[in-house]
Amino acid sequence: MLYGIGINDAGYKVATKVNGKQKTCPIYALWRTVLERCYNERFQKNNTKYIGCSVAKEWHTFSVFRSWVLKQDKGPGDRLNKDLLVQGNKVYSPETCLFVSSRIHSFTATRSTTRTETPVGVKWIEDSGKFRAICYDGVGTNKYLGMYDTADEAHEAYKAYKYALVKDIAAKQPKRIRAALLAYKIEKY
Repeated sequence: MLYGIGINDAGYKVATKVNGKQKTCPIYALWRTVLERCYNERFQKNNTKYIGCSVAKEWHTFSVFRSWVLKQDKGPGDRLNKDLLVQGNKVYSPETCLFVSSRIHSFTATRSTTRTETPVGVKWIEDSGKFRAICYDGVGTNKYLGMYDTADEAHEAYKAYKYALVKDIAAKQPKRIRAALLAYKIEKY
C-alpha cells in the first residue's frame, strides 16, 4: 500500500537501476506524486493548498490510473491538472483532471502559500506609496502593468491583462481546454 491507500498492481517493475541510476516509470511516479499530495501529512505541512485533497477511489489502483493516462491526449512536458475544469477542485479523478501544457498549468496555478494581504498580482511598494500590478505570463516573464493608488485598481489592471492572455492562449487549445480557460475566474486573494 502506498500512503496507506494506493495499490501498486503493476505487472512490471516500476523502478529499476540502469547504469547505476534509478529509473522509475513516469506514470507510476505521477501516480505516487498525486497520492503524496493528498495523503502525506508531511508533504501537506509545506504545501497547504493540498490539505483536504483526495483521489477518486478508482485511482487508488495504479493499473486503473495508468490506463486512464495512456488514453489521454498529451504532449511531452504536459502536466496533470485538477483545477482547470473545476476551479477550486480538491479531487483528482478522471472527470476533473486533464493534461495541459506547462504554460497553462503554471498560468492557472494558485499561489496561496505565497500570497500576502494584497490581491493577486498586486504588491505594495513602500517607497512610492503605491500598488504595483504585475502578471506572470506562464513562460517565465513577469509583465509590469503599472503603479496604482489603490490595490483594487492594480488588481483590475492585473485581471485585464491576465484575461487577455487567457483569451490568446485559449484560441490555440483543443475545445475542452479552450472552454475551461475561457470560463476561468481570477480570484482576488
